[in-house]
Amino acid sequence: MVDLKDSRVAYSLFLNRERDFGRELKYYLGSLNGKKILDAGCGCCWVDLAIVKHFPEAEVFGFDYARKIIKFSDYITEKTQLESNRFVASWDDELPWRDSSFDIALMINTLHHTDTPIHVLKNIRNKLKPGGVLFCNEPFLANTRIRFLKKRARRKHIENAARVTEHTGEIENRYDEDDYRSFLEKAGFTDIRFEQSLLGLSGLKRYKRKIRNLLLTLKLYPFNYSNIIIAKKPS
Repeated sequence: MVDLKDSRVAYSLFLNRERDFGRELKYYLGSLNGKKILDAGCGCCWVDLAIVKHFPEAEVFGFDYARKIIKFSDYITEKTQLESNRFVASWDDELPWRDSSFDIALMINTLHHTDTPIHVLKNIRNKLKPGGVLFCNEPFLANTRIRFLKKRARRKHIENAARVTEHTGEIENRYDEDDYRSFLEKAGFTDIRFEQSLLGLSGLKRYKRKIRNLLLTLKLYPFNYSNIIIAKKPS
């Protein structure tokens, strides 16, 4: 069985983030009601709980390489009307769904956990319908032209990644905007754009958000940060 503590962590993530996440999805993608959605790398499934709350008519399916996803799906079934068999312990080469069957694919803090991002993105693209949308929320390396600050941010990432790998065994990479754009283009996605994430920013005062956005625009932002990537499968 999944650890009760893990289940509580999953539900805590849902309670803490679902409001901002629901607003974020609606703002960038519109209503998801009636859409078939694939959550790639669904982890503890808090994203799927949030979708069910905000868009009750959406169809949500998810997968993750971690076997404990099967146990988390049982926990989600207790909280929602979702069938647990919508969530599978698998990775991108062994997915049970037909190609070209999803309207939207979500990758929330997922892509940086693989060493083969182009391969993963190609398989996700295959599951999308023509014109389908990929929505990612990913950590980015510092967006700055100042060389010593970029080196400092990269060094901090290497230190943090080592700690994550030691404690969880997960791969932990950090890419910058150019890296993500290159991965998506090579995987066959088009209409790629980068947008501001609302997650974690709702507590920031407006003037601090403006300063952050200005520094990102000028490529002078010295810290690692999270941002949204939206791309389409060609029609």
